[in-house]
Amino acid sequence: MSVSAMRRVVVPRRASISRVLSNYQGMAAPTTRKAAASTVDVFLSHRGADTKSTVAGLLYDRLAQMGVRPFLDSRSMEPGDKIYERVDAGIRQSRVGVAIFSPRYCDSVSCLHELAMMVEAGKKLIPIFYDVKPAELAIGAAVSSAAESPEDLARYARAIREAKLTVGLTFDSKKGDWSDLVSRTSNVVLKCLKQAKAPPIEQRYPDVLKTRGILDVLRHLGCPAELLPQMNTARFEVPLISRGIFDDLETLRHG
Repeated sequence: MSVSAMRRVVVPRRASISRVLSNYQGMAAPTTRKAAASTVDVFLSHRGADTKSTVAGLLYDRLAQMGVRPFLDSRSMEPGDKIYERVDAGIRQSRVGVAIFSPRYCDSVSCLHELAMMVEAGKKLIPIFYDVKPAELAIGAAVSSAAESPEDLARYARAIREAKLTVGLTFDSKKGDWSDLVSRTSNVVLKCLKQAKAPPIEQRYPDVLKTRGILDVLRHLGCPAELLPQMNTARFEVPLISRGIFDDLETLRHG
């Protein structure tokens, strides 16, 4: 839609969703990596020192090539991002979680926090037992001393028990076939994504749903920044964003 055409558009305050979409269809497509990364299909939890440059990185690349939207901290965050905020948001938005259990995974508070969040949120969990057996998983001494409260330790213990009781993939880095591991894991992820329901909109975008401006929502969904001022002059007036409007705009973004 041209700028001149946009200026002629007046959207009634109680315009229907279909009218809104027909007037502005196509403008909500993502145009930046930041916008495209705001929705996550699968969260990859790993101990960076063990697997970032091997299975975690390879799996991220394969999933991205297959059209899946993975979250990996070293690939999905930018300078200035708040680490825990972005990680927690990635877990909330995801439908599937992959936990890459390496020998030092359970020595990390961050890793166990991610695992506990995925389990508590009811995410479909796919464990990869990388150079470690399920029976060997246990809270590390460093975590026991660094945990903020006994409640946190209890959360981590419950999450580890859940992982032990979940069928996963095993891999021996000295003898295993990396390509086979990545292919098998990717196929399992795709199968799980077809079966898993998307998280509630309130869980995926708790902050955006508080907005009272359609421009804020369109900006979040990737509307080109240079078009936003013209949308103001077009008197684009819509009441408090409803679940239906937001879902339809998000569908446009990923359609």
